[in-house]
Amino acid sequence: MRDQQFKAGETIYREGDASDAVFFVQEGKVQVWREVAGERVPLGQLGQGEIFGEMGVIRGVPRSTTTTAATDLTVLAMPRDKFLAAFGQAPLALQVLRMLCERLSRADDRLLAEPAPRPASPAAARHAVRILPGSHLVEAQIGEDGIGVKALPFRVGRRLVDGEPPLKGAAELALAAKEKHRLAPHHFAIENGSGRLMVRDLGSHLGTIVNGRHIAEFEHASAAPLHAGRNLILAGGTDSPYAFVVMVDA
Repeated sequence: MRDQQFKAGETIYREGDASDAVFFVQEGKVQVWREVAGERVPLGQLGQGEIFGEMGVIRGVPRSTTTTAATDLTVLAMPRDKFLAAFGQAPLALQVLRMLCERLSRADDRLLAEPAPRPASPAAARHAVRILPGSHLVEAQIGEDGIGVKALPFRVGRRLVDGEPPLKGAAELALAAKEKHRLAPHHFAIENGSGRLMVRDLGSHLGTIVNGRHIAEFEHASAAPLHAGRNLILAGGTDSPYAFVVMVDA
């Protein structure tokens, strides 16, 4: 392993690069991005003690994001071979970890995954769910009182523009959006996951943030639970204007 220093703004690796090392943040902060339609869109930041780059190494696939130094940065870099060699005494552990990473990149786990779309069902009898605006942009379209969720799954997304192919089933809440790359036509869904209310990202370009947790098909998990009370959901990155408050009355 070796220390590497980066000045604020320097690139550590780019989306599509070979996954040749795992990094541990020693000092400073790392900004994580994805490139959409030629534009870099922020997904979140990592700080001291956090690890990044491990998913591509474990799965043996190219980088799915771009990372840059948000501040002057020191990281500890462990080459891919050495990282994987750490599992030399437990090859089965690496095999299991690889399998889990593959599953988590598409869905949370078997308990949360649905093999096929299910018919809409009444929102769990124990819960009343309401979507409120979390930004002025969303409030202008759904009003300050928001929308009550009557049945699950409940999909949130963007209205189609001219030239886009038709969807298989319209979103229950479709917003007009100028930033097409931020809000997908089917962006996220509120659903019943084995008796728990969940938010699932529906394969969007930039993912969804649920109470500070980033979910996406290219991330560790594509779904996250909702808790009783107020839940904040951001569609399309940390600085996205497409913000929603989901109130769950237990």
